[in-house]
Amino acid sequence: MNNLPSVNKWSVRNILETIENNILNEAFPEMEQPDGFGKSYNFPSDVSNLNFLQLGSLQLKLRGWLSWGIKQQAKKETELNTAQTMYDIQLWSRVAEYQISAGGRKGLTKEMISAKIITEDEHLEKFTKTLAVMRGVVARLEAQNKIYSEQIQTLSREQSRREAEVRLI
Repeated sequence: MNNLPSVNKWSVRNILETIENNILNEAFPEMEQPDGFGKSYNFPSDVSNLNFLQLGSLQLKLRGWLSWGIKQQAKKETELNTAQTMYDIQLWSRVAEYQISAGGRKGLTKEMISAKIITEDEHLEKFTKTLAVMRGVVARLEAQNKIYSEQIQTLSREQSRREAEVRLI
């Protein structure tokens, strides 16, 4: 427990900076964005038409982008989890205040109270929308990483098929 990094001020930014510094202090090299595709690329509909160099080059580029995508996904998931924790603390604190001030009136669920608090508090409403965007970004990164992975597998199967063909000759 003593190895945990300390956070001086409780804010999402400070917590994320502490996490980032902890990673860098552990001597993990920081990966830079790979070159190779630009804004978009065309994955061939028939990979058997690629020559050996094209097949290998495309595999290497996709593996580089998959690694980059995994890094970006991890970073965005960390940001989301940190923000969600701070949000939960704020919201549940307000829910508890509301329940105490309501004198234990029955009939309102925590979800109903949360919805009321969020719609009446501009900060929490904005925070809620921000979390929704963050979840969307994480989902999009996860989907893109699956696409890279599937394409790498397709290229790998083609490479294996060719190697098996050569062995038969």
